[in-house]
Amino acid sequence: MKVRRFILYILILTPFAILLSRAFFLQIVQQKVHRDYVDSLKVYVRKIEAPRGRILTRDGQVLAWDEEILTARATGNINDELVEQVLGKERKLRLILGEQIIISSTEAQRLESSGLLVSRKLVRRYSGLASHVVGYVDQNRQGISGVEAVYNSYLNGIDGYELISIDIRGRVLGRFVESAAIKGNDVILTIDSKLQSYVEQLLSQQNKPGAIIVQSVKTGEILAMASYPKFDPNTLVQGLTSWEWAEIVNDPLSPLLNRAISALYPPGSVIKPLYVIAYLEEEGTTSDLSINCHGHFEYVGSGGKVLGIYRDWYVYGH
Repeated sequence: MKVRRFILYILILTPFAILLSRAFFLQIVQQKVHRDYVDSLKVYVRKIEAPRGRILTRDGQVLAWDEEILTARATGNINDELVEQVLGKERKLRLILGEQIIISSTEAQRLESSGLLVSRKLVRRYSGLASHVVGYVDQNRQGISGVEAVYNSYLNGIDGYELISIDIRGRVLGRFVESAAIKGNDVILTIDSKLQSYVEQLLSQQNKPGAIIVQSVKTGEILAMASYPKFDPNTLVQGLTSWEWAEIVNDPLSPLLNRAISALYPPGSVIKPLYVIAYLEEEGTTSDLSINCHGHFEYVGSGGKVLGIYRDWYVYGH
């Protein structure tokens, strides 16, 4: 009877002893190992960028759109040898200094276990047509000029977020919470792409600062608006050095100036061709008529007396 009782106690106590010894081994003996592993796990709140709306011409040509690229940044310990092998010394140093760099899809695949956190990023791209009308965004994807600035809130989407856990090697272990991004709205302009290309070509052939506006006489819609010289919005989106920016803003030809709406011109000049046409139709004068302008006009009354002198803005006359 005593033997049976002893065997029963052994059978009951043995599993508890095993559990206690295992718990002691994990929590006391291997405490540092497991603590280091838990500390290596990191949780990040990663923003999911919302696609910005496109800008299109009336005939469907896309003038501004978003392009997806891959970026990488260091999140902790990285595999120095692998990162340097794939990206080179210079780009590895930028990562160590905390920068975020652009990588290709092939590089991303090779860097899966390198300790780098690879993310997708949206970059604004432009066709280059109607650059003054379209404008551009800054590095935070906010409109700075043109349609991009005026319709900034309409073009902007709503960013999403996700809560992710990554290990010491940079691998994503799981996503706990995710809120999807909402795309921004498209803007369709009254600009006609073919007409816009034509007027920009005319200005380029003249190779002189100027502007052309083509407007519908029936609806008042702007069918083309061009200013010369033009600029490439893509270079501004990518970011410029202080020297490159100074070169643009100090350019005597002012390529960022939209001469169609921002330049200063004498308000009377645009009506002058109509005066000439009306004079030719009424007087029937031949087209070889020449009038010398000496910089001022004397208005003579019916009695032959000069009633007023009107001076040209250009001292020597046109």
